[in-house]
Amino acid sequence: MFIAQLFGANLYGHLFFFINALAFVLLGVGFSLDSGLAFFTAKNQLNSSGAVTLAFFWAIIAALIAMLFFAMFKQQINITAGNNYLVYCFMYIAGMLLLTFFTALFSAKHHYIVPNITVTIINGILCVLVFVLKTNFEKFTFYFFTAVLVQGFVIGICYLIMFSKLFKLTFLSRAEFMPILKYSAMAFAGNIIFFLVYRVDYWFVNYFIADKGQLGNYIQVSKVGQMFLIVPGIIATTVFSVTAEGKKEAMPQKVVQLSKIIFVMVLLLCIPLIIGGKWLFPFLFGPSFTDMYKPLLFLVPGVVTLACLFPYTAYYSGINKMHINIYGAFVALIIIVLFNLILIPLFGINGSAMASSIGYITYYIYFMFTFKKQNVNLKSALPLLKKEDFNFIKTMFK
Repeated sequence: MFIAQLFGANLYGHLFFFINALAFVLLGVGFSLDSGLAFFTAKNQLNSSGAVTLAFFWAIIAALIAMLFFAMFKQQINITAGNNYLVYCFMYIAGMLLLTFFTALFSAKHHYIVPNITVTIINGILCVLVFVLKTNFEKFTFYFFTAVLVQGFVIGICYLIMFSKLFKLTFLSRAEFMPILKYSAMAFAGNIIFFLVYRVDYWFVNYFIADKGQLGNYIQVSKVGQMFLIVPGIIATTVFSVTAEGKKEAMPQKVVQLSKIIFVMVLLLCIPLIIGGKWLFPFLFGPSFTDMYKPLLFLVPGVVTLACLFPYTAYYSGINKMHINIYGAFVALIIIVLFNLILIPLFGINGSAMASSIGYITYYIYFMFTFKKQNVNLKSALPLLKKEDFNFIKTMFK
């Protein structure tokens, strides 16, 4: 919010378009190793020292590979991050991988406080720097990527202190590593599709619309939508950990109840933006963000339904049936791509928001049909809350 307010839609669009390219490369070099680490840690089948060693080495090597990739394909990717883009690439990839790996390991052990407090403190410092460096975007960009690297290392060190007190530089054996790699490969296939489902619209908007201010407005709308997915994501990590541990009793019904609660929660959070977003967005982000309101209205139905799916996708990952998640995401991706091609030339960024919502709602319908088919004894999965739906959620975090 502060970046958008002080630097405007144009610079904001350039920065986050570069970050979007970094995030795509991050997905490739990360290979969804966090999924494998979390799954086997939750099942108590992974040596803690070996997991820490793997996480640190993988992050550093992956960051170097990413730097090589960006050096080779700078022109094709259309990077506009200045001469320090390779340094920023290393900082972002290494930092985000460490953050992802160790947050997954913390979650597998039902420890959520340390990662969240660390990220909150560092981002708070970054917010202060926005105002200190409001006339120097280049310098702020350096500190932005430095913060990503620092928070990754800090969370990694915290995990090392808390769970690997007798740490030795120990590498996992082949027998330990191959199951992690196999599970991660399946998660990787799914995450590529999920990434495109969430962000492929950025490239379509960038391709069809020459005005980078419009791109900045659209990316900010997407960021606002993603804010509503933070709490569902935290809930999903709990569902995943509990399910992966083998505690599957009554989990299907609990998944349905969680989904209902998330539906109502996210819908209520969206209502103030639906009512007052037209005036609120320029006030929060600055006068260059006056085109956010309409695309947000079109995106809200998709965001609400997408948020409801987090418990379902976590459940299927926890029982090692990720192919169900992948099938649904692939269908959603095809629909999003087709409707972006049709609607952006007609309606601009509003058309892209429409395309995303249509894809997300289709994804939701697929899951409702599949889940109900596999759990015929379940009560209705429709988001109609009852009193008992509120009582069990506390037990999920014990």
